[in-house]
Amino acid sequence: MSSRLVGRRRERAELDRLRLAATLGGDGATGAFALVTGEAGIGKTALLARMRLDAEHAGIPVLTGRAVQDDGVPPFWPWLRMLEQGSRPGLVPLSPRLLDLGDGPPETARFLALDRTVRALLAAAEPAGLVIALDDLQWADDGSLRLLRHLCAELDGSRLFLAGATREVTAALAGLQPHVVPLGPLSESDIADHLAAVGAGPTAVHASWPPLVHRQTGGIPLLVRELVRVLAHETRLAGPAEGPGLVVPVEIRRLAAQRLGRLSPACRRFLGGASALGDEIDVGVLTAAAVRVDRAEPADGHAPSAGATPAGATPDGEADLTDLLGEAVSAGILEDQPDAPDRLRFTHALIQDACYEELPRADRVSWHRRIADVLQTQPAGDRRAGDIARHRVRAAVDATSRAAAVVACREASAVATSALDFAAATRWTRRALELIDDVAIDPADRAVLLLDLAEAGYQNGQVTEAIAQCVRVGALAARLGRADLAVRAALVVRGIESPAANEEIIALCERARALLEGFPAADGSTCADGASAADRSPAAETTPPAGIPAGGVDGPYAQVLARQAVALTEIGGADAADTLSRRALAHAERSADSSALVDALHARERLVTGPDGVHERLRLGARLRELGSGPTTGPTTGSTAARPDAALWGGVWRIDAAFQLGAVAVVDDEILALERVVGRLGWPLAQWHLLRARTTRAVLAAQYAQAEELALDALSAARRTQDFTAVIQSYALLQEPLRHTGRFTAHEPELSTGALGVLVPVVCAIFGLYLLDAGEVDRAAELFDRLRPALETLPVDGRWLPTVAGAGELAAHFGDQDTAGRCYRALLPHDGYHLGSASGYRGTVARVLGVLAVALNEQDLADQHLDRAATMEQRAGAPGELARAWLAHARVLRTRSGPGDRARALFLADQCARSARRLGMAPVLTSVTALVDDLSGVSPGAANTLTRREREIAALLADGLANRAIADRLVLSERTVETHVRNLLTKLGLTNRTQVAAWAVRAGLRAESTRQH
Repeated sequence: MSSRLVGRRRERAELDRLRLAATLGGDGATGAFALVTGEAGIGKTALLARMRLDAEHAGIPVLTGRAVQDDGVPPFWPWLRMLEQGSRPGLVPLSPRLLDLGDGPPETARFLALDRTVRALLAAAEPAGLVIALDDLQWADDGSLRLLRHLCAELDGSRLFLAGATREVTAALAGLQPHVVPLGPLSESDIADHLAAVGAGPTAVHASWPPLVHRQTGGIPLLVRELVRVLAHETRLAGPAEGPGLVVPVEIRRLAAQRLGRLSPACRRFLGGASALGDEIDVGVLTAAAVRVDRAEPADGHAPSAGATPAGATPDGEADLTDLLGEAVSAGILEDQPDAPDRLRFTHALIQDACYEELPRADRVSWHRRIADVLQTQPAGDRRAGDIARHRVRAAVDATSRAAAVVACREASAVATSALDFAAATRWTRRALELIDDVAIDPADRAVLLLDLAEAGYQNGQVTEAIAQCVRVGALAARLGRADLAVRAALVVRGIESPAANEEIIALCERARALLEGFPAADGSTCADGASAADRSPAAETTPPAGIPAGGVDGPYAQVLARQAVALTEIGGADAADTLSRRALAHAERSADSSALVDALHARERLVTGPDGVHERLRLGARLRELGSGPTTGPTTGSTAARPDAALWGGVWRIDAAFQLGAVAVVDDEILALERVVGRLGWPLAQWHLLRARTTRAVLAAQYAQAEELALDALSAARRTQDFTAVIQSYALLQEPLRHTGRFTAHEPELSTGALGVLVPVVCAIFGLYLLDAGEVDRAAELFDRLRPALETLPVDGRWLPTVAGAGELAAHFGDQDTAGRCYRALLPHDGYHLGSASGYRGTVARVLGVLAVALNEQDLADQHLDRAATMEQRAGAPGELARAWLAHARVLRTRSGPGDRARALFLADQCARSARRLGMAPVLTSVTALVDDLSGVSPGAANTLTRREREIAALLADGLANRAIADRLVLSERTVETHVRNLLTKLGLTNRTQVAAWAVRAGLRAESTRQH
C-alpha cells in the first residue's frame, strides 16, 4: 500500500512557499506561522508529514510535536516532545529542561521559561533555518498556547517556519494571525489517482469505484484510505469490468473492526492495553504493565490464581510483546515515531477507540491499575501526576482504589497549580470531590478540597463557581468552628467589580471575623478591640481558634478586614470601608505577617485614589516597596516571598502620586527603581506598567517621537497580559504624542476602535478631547453627551480628576456653561495639582480652570489661573504643556484687552510659537500663528507689499535660519540681511524675528520658498 499524499497539490505548494520564504538565507528571510485546518480525518497530519519530508529533503532541520486529548497530559506537552528531538547534529542544543519552571514566583518562572525556550528556538534556526510542526493544536493546553503566542511574536526577521494543524481556528489561534491553509474533501479525480496508485494501474480500477468511494466517504481522506484498504484486501483491485460487486462498509468503526479482525487474538488483547495507555504509547510503560502480576488488588473482585498472566501479556515476556507490537505496526494499526523509537501511536483515534471498546470491563480496570502502578515507580522528576491520576480514576471501583484516586487527583491538581495550569487544577480537584462522595473523609478535608477547587476556578476565570464553593466552605467552617477555613474562604476571590459577588465576599468576611474575634492576639488584646459591640464575640477565649497558630490571630484578621474593606469600596460603602481598612492596618502592624500588611496597604490605597489622597499614596507606596524588597516574615498565612508584586505596586502608586504633584525628580527615581523590579519579575504586566510610566515621562518632556514608540511597546505588552483594560489604557496613552504633533491619522482606524472599546466616563473625556483636537467635532459632541449625565454620580477615585477636567474642557468648547461651572467648582480645590499619572500627562488643573473661567466670562480669574499654570509647567519641566498654557493665556489677554494685555499677549504668543516650532507641535503652531496675525494686525495679504528678496528672507526666517546662515544661502552680506529683516519688521508692524517667522508660515511663504529651491 502506498503512503503517498492524496491530492493537496495547492496546499502543499502554499506550505512550500511559506517555508522557503522563512528559511532561505539572506536579508529577505522572515519567519512565518501556517495553520492547516479541517475536520477530523481530512488529512492534516498527512499534509504536515509531507511538508516535513519536503523540508528534510531540502536539508532543513525539522522538529515535531503533537498535542493529545488526555486528562493526564502535562503542560507544554507538544513542545516537550519537540524539544526532545533537539540534540540533532547542526542544531543549537535544545532540551525539555528549557521549560523547567524552577524556583521563584510562578508567573515569573513561567515567563522566563517561555522566553528562554523561544530564544533557544530562534538560535537553532540560524543559519540553516528550522521547521517546527505541531499537530492537533485543538487539544493544546494553555501553557502550550502561551509559548506559541510568545514565539509568534518573535518570528519577524527569524529563519523559523512554524506549521500547525487544528480542527478549528480558536480565538487564541486566530489572535496569532496565522497563514490559514484550509483542507476540504478530496475530489473524485483525487480518489481515482489514489486508486490507480495503490492498484496495478488505471486499467485495473473499475470506472464505478471513484464515484462510489467518493459518495460513501464524502471525500474524507481517512475514510477513503480505509475503504480502499478493504477493496484491496477483498478484491485485490482486480474486479471484472462490470464493477466491484461488493457491499462497501460506510462507518469507520466497522472498518477498524475489520482491520482488527485480521490480527491474532494475543495482539488484539495487547492492543487493548495500549489503548488504555492513551493516544501515545510509551513502549516501556506498556511492557512493564503487561508483564506485571498483581495478586494484591484484583480488578473484578476475584483474586488471580498463582502464576496467572495479566490480560494482554504472554508467558514468554518481552520478546513476545515486541512481536505483538510489530504485528500491529505491520497491519497499520500502530505507527512508529522516528524521532522517538520508544513510542508508538495509533494511526487514528477512532481505531484506538475500537480497541478500547473491545476490552472487557475487568481487563480495562486491571490495565489502568497496573499502568498507574508502573508510572508511580518512575523517578520523581519524570513522574507525570496527571497520567497517574487519570489511570487511578479509571481504576476506581472500590473504597481502596477510590481513596488512591483521590490522592492522585489532589497531587495532579497541586502540580497543575504550580505550573499555572488552573483549568487542569480545577478539573482534577472536581474529580477528587466526585470520588470522595463514596469515601469516608473528614469534613475539614472536604472543605480543603472545596477551597482548592474554588482557588483553581477563580484563577481559571470561573468566579461565580468559586464564590459558590467558598460559601459552602464558610457554612461548613462555622459548623466545625474552623476559623482558618473561614478565613481562606473569605480570601479566595479578589479584584471583582460585580456588586453581587462583593456582597457574597462581605458575608464571607463577616463569618470569618465572627470566628476570629475575641481570641487573643500576640499582645494579649483581642481582635474585637475597637469594634462595635455587635462585632464582639460573646466571650473571649484564651486559646486561638482551630487552625490558627498561637499568637497568630492578628494576621488573618487583618487580611479579612482588608478584603471586606475592598469589597465595600466596590459597592459604594466608602465610609465603612475606611474604618475597616484602618483597623486592618493596625492589626497587620501588630502581627508578624508581612503578607497581611501588604493586603492592608492595598485596602488603604483603594480608599485614597482620589486627588486628595496623593500624599498618603506616596507614603503607602514607600511602605509597600520596602515590604517587597525587605526580609520576608509571616508564619501565619504567608509572607512577601509569595507576594513578589509588592515592590511593583509600591512603585506604581508612587509614580502616579508624583506625576499628580509634578514632582518629576521623584518620578525619575521611581522609574529607575521600577526598572530593577521589572527586571527581577519579568512579568508582561510589570513591563507594561514600566512602559506606560516611561511613555508619560517622555510626553511630559515633549519627546513625542520617543513617546510614540514607547506607547506602541506598552500596547504590545498590554496585549500579552490579556488584560482588556490595559489595552484600552495603552490606546489612550498613544493618543498623547499624536495630539501634540497633529499625527491624528497615524494609527487609524485601530486607535479609535481600541480606545473606544469600553465607553466609561474617563474614556469619553480623554478621547473626546482627542477628537476635538483632530477636528472631529460631531464625534466629540457624541462622547460629551454620553459623559455629561455620568458626572453626577462619578466616584472620587483615580479617574475622577482627568474625567472632570476633560468634561470641563468639552463643556467650554460646546458652550455648556452649566456643566463648565460645575466642573470649575469641583476642580478649584485641586488647582495645585497636575493632570498626571502613569496613564498620561495632560498639563495642570490650573490651565483647565483658566479655560473654564473664560467660558464663564471670568477673564481676570482666567488670567490668574493660567499664569499659575505656566509657572507650574516650567517648574515641572513640561515644555509642551507650557506652550499650551501660553497659548490659552494669550487668548485670554486678547479677549480682555486691558492696559498692557495686547503686548503681554504678543509676548506669550511669541514664546509659544518658538516652543511649538522647536517641539514639532503642529496644531499649537497653527493656532498661535493665527493669533499672532490677529494681534499684530498683519494678514497673509501683506506679502504683496514685500519685495522678492524680503519674501525670501521671511521664508528662511520661518525655517529658523540665523542671519549668517541666510547670508550664506542667498550670497549676501550679513549686514544686508539685517537691513532686510528691519524692513520686514517695519512693513509688517511686528517687533521681532519670531513674529515674522510665524507670519511667513501663515502667509505660505515657507512653502513657496521650498518650491523655488
